[in-house]
Amino acid sequence: MTGIAGLVLYNGNQSQLDQVHAMLEAMPHRGTRSEVTKPRPHVAIGICTDRTIAKSLSAHQGSLSLVDGEIYSGLHEPSAHQETIISQESTPASVLEAFGSRRHGLFENLVGEFALTIWDNRHEELTFARDAFGTKPLYFHQSSQFFAFASEVKGLLALSNISSTLNRDRVADFILSSLEGIDTRSTFFKGIHRMAAGHYYRLSNKRLSSHRHWNPSASSAPEAHSTEYIEEFKRIFQTAVECRYRDPSHTGVLLSGGIDSCSIAAVAAASTKHNLNTFSLKVGLKNPICEESESIDHFQSINHFNARNLFASDVVKTAPSIRTLASTIDNPFTASLISGPIPLYAMAKTNGMQRVVDGVDGDIVSSLTGNYQWFVANEQGLTAGCRELVKEALYFDEHRSLPRMLTSFVFRRLSNRLIPRNTPIRTYLRSRQTISARKRSIDESPIKSSFAKEVYLLDRYRQQFENDHPRYPVRIGEACSNTLAAPFLVAAIERYEEAASTYSLQATHPFMDVRLVNYCLNTPWHFRTRNGVPKWILRQAMAKHLPSKITNQYKIENIAYWFLDEINHNYLTHHPTPPKWLLETLEDFVKIELLRKEWKQSAKSPNSDIADIVSTSIILGEWLRERF
Repeated sequence: MTGIAGLVLYNGNQSQLDQVHAMLEAMPHRGTRSEVTKPRPHVAIGICTDRTIAKSLSAHQGSLSLVDGEIYSGLHEPSAHQETIISQESTPASVLEAFGSRRHGLFENLVGEFALTIWDNRHEELTFARDAFGTKPLYFHQSSQFFAFASEVKGLLALSNISSTLNRDRVADFILSSLEGIDTRSTFFKGIHRMAAGHYYRLSNKRLSSHRHWNPSASSAPEAHSTEYIEEFKRIFQTAVECRYRDPSHTGVLLSGGIDSCSIAAVAAASTKHNLNTFSLKVGLKNPICEESESIDHFQSINHFNARNLFASDVVKTAPSIRTLASTIDNPFTASLISGPIPLYAMAKTNGMQRVVDGVDGDIVSSLTGNYQWFVANEQGLTAGCRELVKEALYFDEHRSLPRMLTSFVFRRLSNRLIPRNTPIRTYLRSRQTISARKRSIDESPIKSSFAKEVYLLDRYRQQFENDHPRYPVRIGEACSNTLAAPFLVAAIERYEEAASTYSLQATHPFMDVRLVNYCLNTPWHFRTRNGVPKWILRQAMAKHLPSKITNQYKIENIAYWFLDEINHNYLTHHPTPPKWLLETLEDFVKIELLRKEWKQSAKSPNSDIADIVSTSIILGEWLRERF
């Protein structure tokens, strides 16, 4: 783990080393070895790490580079005799060298999971960059007096002149899941901002400018035999896993039993002579919903894994309390983190792991976006779209719903011919329909109506629509690019990183490798979903490495609900009614009577919707209680 921090004072003031040291000391879980330097009297930057300082910081001729995370490829100009995929980790020294020769075109080519800072001594400016999906965080505060940055919010709050003031807009975002990640720049603390994923920033003469260095983009893919695409996908995927799976004794794989995590485990196991360390959540019931738990048993039984399994009944024993998490994590965390990754991170740390490899969001990368049949119809006609709809329904065993689905699909296609999409009138009608639906969701949500007006929630929904839907996608590639650019994806990955870092773990995600993402985006659509089967190219690439039980399965339901239910049940056992302090903490934000009602219902017969409302209220209340 690594943490970076720095301070730039304006108006001729000199920065103090002890201030940056205080920022680093506020992030002890990121490393106990630290170093702070002053390249200029008014500039101080530093790093804390659990590795040797040289692996995270480099200096040359007054310039400095600090790297949190890893860069796997893109620092060197490709040549005719050079492999375009490089799997070894790059050093801060090579980052500084590459920046010196390619100051304006470097970040577009970088592949890795990183947040980096470079002090350019020649131009006397700071440059910051985050990887394409924001795996590593970077926060900043800017005023007329100074500029400060750090890997975590708590690093910035260590400065006495940065106040801890709640940003109430973000509280609304947290309560309403449909606003997940809508704000990609601000935080829950006023005056503290996030540097956006896939961007680089330059601070020069008190001015901070931002530039996007990566944006998902699909182009027409040349037709070729499926074997060629499958083999190339396999090669890139193996590289994405192998460059993240190093030091087998201290690296674990989170094994869910689905094809994504099993594929990662298979590639990792083949790359080492050591037994693979795997960590899994299991429901432990014979139930179709728990198919992935059975796959875990099957996969572990045919491999020599150091397997550690956690059952729903054990989560409350092994996971830290909600209050403990609220006091250590800078942002409110979703219930899915408590019922999924966090117990696994805790178990991995207990077993001596320093990094974990996860199969997060493999479905977004190696499969097609939802409702892809619509875009097939755009490109190949109504018959082709209907054919794909039938194939998908049969694959997911939705025979009974098929007539209704087909009727609705055909009706929508015909209405689209009458009023084509992306025309002004259709855009207006779609906007009205979306905003109307959002207004209903606000009215039906637990958010208090006076609070919704205070933060101009409906206006923010309108802004979200304008930002997300400037033009309705027409082709499949465009729709998939939009999904990968959606803010909810970055928000989820940022939460994984924040949770993992509290255990001094580095969480890595092979499916988020931009080489793999770019390749899949530019692969013909029928290699990602074929005959209604999602992740077709991944299933074919791993057919010889995984048992057919896994390559042929599909996910019915996320088992995290079982764990969330267990956590809620444990909390409600100790609190049959909402605690007084919780109601007082949340009275400005949520409908108290609705919370009482859902709390009572959750204790009797919980379901996923009620569990989400109750858990969100508990987490938000505990976090606000601890932090403000």
